Amino acid sequence: MIGFLRLLVLLFAVSKCSAQMHNSPEEQGNVKTNLFLIFGNTTTPSPTEVPQSGVDGPNCECVPHNKCDPPSGRITEDGSLHILGSQNIRCGYMELCCPHHRLRTKALNPRPKPNRGCGIRNVGGLDSDIKYDNTQYESDIGEFPWTVAILQSENYSFTGTLIHPRVVLTSALQIQDGKTYTVRAGEWDLKSTNERLPTQEIEVKRVIKHPQFSESKFQYDVAILILEQSFSLNDHINVICLPDQEAERSSRTSECYANGWPKDSIGNLDEYDVLMRREPYHIIELNECHNRLRNLNILYLGEFYLSPSIICAEKQTTVGFHIGYGGGPLACPFGDRYQLSGIVSFGIRYKNYTVFVNVTSVRNWIDWEMAENSFDKSYYTS
Repeated sequence: MIGFLRLLVLLFAVSKCSAQMHNSPEEQGNVKTNLFLIFGNTTTPSPTEVPQSGVDGPNCECVPHNKCDPPSGRITEDGSLHILGSQNIRCGYMELCCPHHRLRTKALNPRPKPNRGCGIRNVGGLDSDIKYDNTQYESDIGEFPWTVAILQSENYSFTGTLIHPRVVLTSALQIQDGKTYTVRAGEWDLKSTNERLPTQEIEVKRVIKHPQFSESKFQYDVAILILEQSFSLNDHINVICLPDQEAERSSRTSECYANGWPKDSIGNLDEYDVLMRREPYHIIELNECHNRLRNLNILYLGEFYLSPSIICAEKQTTVGFHIGYGGGPLACPFGDRYQLSGIVSFGIRYKNYTVFVNVTSVRNWIDWEMAENSFDKSYYTS
């Protein structure tokens, strides 16, 4: 007991000395800052006042990134943000803790760049290096500007690809007769409204399925969606290029990407990932694709015949993201651009490959429908 009392006296003496050593306001502020960095906040902050380290002072407000002036040197000549950073101490996702003297009443948005044509992938994303789960399978903001979310009753349903400001390609299997759909372009995080680059939503006016579409054999599984009006193209909303009808398939060494908002194949299958994903694929040779599908012994396919409208591609990961990718793009590089080599038709559970619509086999049909509806085909021609 005596030893314990001696210990208490010693601790009291140490604390008194520590208080005397840090008796100036500046030194007390440094102590509080260091304590916050090491142990986190020891008090409950107000909804808008959040401690933050650095030269900007201890008080800041949680706001979307484009409502906070960036430090000098982070705005490029075209008015865009070079880097938004990832300061989000105790703030919500896609927010940062902005010092009061840098708060903006008007959002900071870059001036649109001139039309760069089809198939421009924004490698590294637009303006932000923010990551949610820090995996290589998460796409960057605005990285794939041609990928659109297709909504039914205001909820995400499947994926499509923009080939013209008023035209989207997707899987015919995904379309339910009698249902109405809305297309959202410029999307990245399905559940966030704090993204700096705004999304656009337009209703589908008309659905055109390929005349040779076979639901039972997955042949010509492609549909054209004509929208009520055109999207305004921008850095984060743009069209993809289409391969020629006679074009050769992308080589097996080309790294192509399928992307969209997949269901979690490990967790709850009723929930989609909120962030757009990217998954690398290599296209499989025709004979190998035929043999793999034939060996599946899917009874309802009967005597399997590999339609020229089908291609297979092998995933370069072991993560099963194909669930929920239906209708989404398989974008492959050619030169400094990307072209739509495939449209996701179906994936095989527990297999590392996916079946796609071969876009080269339907290019002439797409061109014909575009001409019939008086749409400019030059949008998807590089």
